[in-house]
Amino acid sequence: MRMGLQGMGFYSDRMIIRSYDIDQSRQLRLSSLLKIQQEIGELHLRAIGLPHDFMVDELGLAFVFTRLNSVIYRRPRMGEEVKASTWCPGVRGLTFYRCYRLEDKEGNILIDSMASVVTVDAKEHKIKRPESIPCFSEFEYRPDIASTCQKPEKIKLPDTFDAEFTRQVMYSDTDFNMHLNNTVYADIICDYMPGGMAGKEIGFFSLSFISEAREGQVLKILAAKRDEGAYFAGECEGRRCFEAFCRFKGSE
Repeated sequence: MRMGLQGMGFYSDRMIIRSYDIDQSRQLRLSSLLKIQQEIGELHLRAIGLPHDFMVDELGLAFVFTRLNSVIYRRPRMGEEVKASTWCPGVRGLTFYRCYRLEDKEGNILIDSMASVVTVDAKEHKIKRPESIPCFSEFEYRPDIASTCQKPEKIKLPDTFDAEFTRQVMYSDTDFNMHLNNTVYADIICDYMPGGMAGKEIGFFSLSFISEAREGQVLKILAAKRDEGAYFAGECEGRRCFEAFCRFKGSE
């Protein structure tokens, strides 16, 4: 594995898509994509002196993802070498943005993603303004690097849903923040896809992370299939937990 670092505002690493990263089609599964993005973001923060333990234990801060968009041109296959990159294009109000990209060995863009992130107090989870946080001076924003993915916005859900499911949050779903890890929501999209995933290839998906779901709690998952794609909403103990939309290739 080779690591490339260009200044403090851009971080990249090369990696191989492993057998445990793929789905039935031998291509990168959506949750594995989110895991790669989570890891490359953590490596970037570590490279600029802001590893997770230092952020939480010393600064009392945590980054919380609120929304994510991904455009999928081609999913890499098992054994393929890819370049994973991340950068932060800028800040808008309480939100700063982080971009992710997967490229093949020839430099072709496979997947572009953009996430909106807020910084919160690690204990009280109150949002803090970026300019009030000294560590943000470590970020070199890179608005000069264009992403083919648009900034994530609120998902407009249909008025009615076609199906309802329940899913208990298990220990293996949770992470060091003690709640259902964001990457699991990508598995939920695929697991509860109306009509199943057979014959469907997702070209775009959007996720909104609204509130926490903890071990032992039960998610109520609502799903709807429409001509433009599929919609999802999740509720936990009477509150909205997540929302999602995915568009299939060929339906653009």
